[in-house]
Amino acid sequence: GQAALENSRVCLINGTATGCEVLKDLVLPGIGSFTVVDGKEVDGADAGISFFLDGDRIGTNRAQAVTELLQELNEDVRGDYLAEDPISLIENRIDYFLQFTVVISIGVPEKPLLKLSEALWNAKIPLFIVLVETHPENIIDLRLDVPFPALEQYVKPFDFDSMDNMDHGHIPYVVILLKYLDQWKKDVNIDKFTST
Repeated sequence: GQAALENSRVCLINGTATGCEVLKDLVLPGIGSFTVVDGKEVDGADAGISFFLDGDRIGTNRAQAVTELLQELNEDVRGDYLAEDPISLIENRIDYFLQFTVVISIGVPEKPLLKLSEALWNAKIPLFIVLVETHPENIIDLRLDVPFPALEQYVKPFDFDSMDNMDHGHIPYVVILLKYLDQWKKDVNIDKFTST
């Protein structure tokens, strides 16, 4: 178990926020080494959603930035990067990936992913494919305008005026929303609008 972890050579294809989180969870307990393959530069979107990347890294290679920051988590883990487009690497130098004990792929289109999958399968190297499925058509409706009874009972005891700053920092967001929605309904006399 631990020996296998310490001797592992992990390749992350694309240093996205999700990829950083996956690799962080491997670096902290002490994998042997990792390599990030990513030809993109850090942009504002990366800096906005990734815990590891900030505005100072915008314009730098994402693989390099991610590698440097992940190495700070565990000095015993060797980190490396390849600032190259992973699709081009898969198409032209597929053997590059055969040096690793595991490959983690994020955001690779189907055709090159199938080619990579076949090469790794034949070499008996595990491939993990990370998919982020957002389902934007399923809009979340919390029905805060008509909360369920248990939620109403939970919200009632919160008295914002009697709380100190520390207590305010621990109020669940839904409680704040419901309290102020209730106050707004009272202020505008919402019953006169809904009774017709």
